[in-house]
Amino acid sequence: MGKKDIINASIRTISQHPIGLTIDFNEIISISFKAKNISDSILKGRIISAHKFNKINIIHSVWKDSDNKDVNFYNCDIKDCSLINVKFEYCNFNDASHINNHFEDIYYANCSFNQTSITDSEYRNVIFNECDFTNIVISSSRFIQCQFLKCITSNKFIESSLVLDCLFEQTDIQVETILENFGINIDGLINNLI
Repeated sequence: MGKKDIINASIRTISQHPIGLTIDFNEIISISFKAKNISDSILKGRIISAHKFNKINIIHSVWKDSDNKDVNFYNCDIKDCSLINVKFEYCNFNDASHINNHFEDIYYANCSFNQTSITDSEYRNVIFNECDFTNIVISSSRFIQCQFLKCITSNKFIESSLVLDCLFEQTDIQVETILENFGINIDGLINNLI
């Protein structure tokens, strides 16, 4: 068995049984995941469109020091994960659920979260630049020192969440979002305007 055969066998194993592995995408030119879940794993390296996630769920894993561009994470649920020092550009997170995750030092640029549900997650020092949050539901989450720059929203956006020291620049926010998440009540808001 030659070196190329060993590499192909290893990639086949990773695609079919990605449990308890360290997956370094810098070492994998392309892959098409066949399994239902990536779990208890470490994901790192540069992920590109040649890495096909095929609606696979990412569960109880650590995703760190990763640069991701043009990746389709459509219908890929992310649950009980920790993402640290990760960059996403032009990635599709539509029609997914992100539950009970920790995001720190993350940069999203031109990513889409249309029809996605985000709950019970914490975002620290996360930048969302020109992202699409159309029809998204974010609830019971925490945003600390985050930035939303030129993002598209279409609904209440964030509800029943803690929002501390965040910047919203050229991002539409409905009044209900401000009232519920920033600790302001309607009486205090009206009295300050008069």
